[in-house]
Amino acid sequence: MLASRCKEHARAILSSIVRRGLLLTTTNGGALDGFTLTAGENQVRKIEVMQRPRVCFTDIPFDLLATHGAAYGRYGVGFSRNTVVEWGGCPAWYLPNHHGGDTLKGNGPLLVNGLHAAMVAVDSYQAFVKGTEELLKNGQIKQRFITQNFTHGKPLVGDALTNWLAYGRNCIERALSFIKEMSPQDSEDFRYLYEREWRIVEGLRVRGKDPCRVLTEAEKSELCSLNPAWEKHPIINDINIQVRYSSAPIIDSFRFFAGLSDTENVSQKIDVILVPNDTEQAFAQAMISENSHAFKIGGPEVIVFPS
Repeated sequence: MLASRCKEHARAILSSIVRRGLLLTTTNGGALDGFTLTAGENQVRKIEVMQRPRVCFTDIPFDLLATHGAAYGRYGVGFSRNTVVEWGGCPAWYLPNHHGGDTLKGNGPLLVNGLHAAMVAVDSYQAFVKGTEELLKNGQIKQRFITQNFTHGKPLVGDALTNWLAYGRNCIERALSFIKEMSPQDSEDFRYLYEREWRIVEGLRVRGKDPCRVLTEAEKSELCSLNPAWEKHPIINDINIQVRYSSAPIIDSFRFFAGLSDTENVSQKIDVILVPNDTEQAFAQAMISENSHAFKIGGPEVIVFPS
């Protein structure tokens, strides 16, 4: 279920889903997910996670929706679990984000730190391969001396090796994009764990095609009018993240996911629309009636959010 707090924003989101599909974002303009890492005796440092564009859902039981709605809003769009899985969705990976002293809960921040280190290693390897290829092209060396061998499969060299390394980096970035703090950064109460979040993360291909697309300038302007924070640069405090990612406006990284084929419409997969009151129920029902082609036969069920 997707949820929204403001009626006007919720209506705009529903309209956008019908017209363009799901919006995948990187951040709403606030601080990135952060983890405190025990770096040595009495030394604690904070590491952050930059994530790929993603859209988030909750798999929360219906009888717990009232509590969830009090925190996130009472307007939602629901899809079946099978649909989200077919779209590449997976549950978020909740990790403890407060350092644990002598306890083992520090494995969460250590894992994040390790994935960042793996990304640095892949980048270094890829730069070395590219540099070697350039030397070979310019005649400064006579033969390649970098070959990636496998127990099964052909050895990789040149462009094939570079592409394989790019694929590996993409996998690390996508893995980091499923990681979520288990608690807010100012307290450790594990509240996020109960949200049962799922995510669809940009970076997959279907039959060789990327199902996500970049936004047009008109779409960027429209969305930034709803959330001006998206026009700004992301708030990044981790120096390692600062040097790895550009300081472009947040909106530039957003993507739209319109389904797996040209004939599929995301809104046709909507099973239920949750609304806060009878007025919004009438609005949603009218939208379905006026755009019947954009929804499944019979339309999704429109339910007033439980109180």
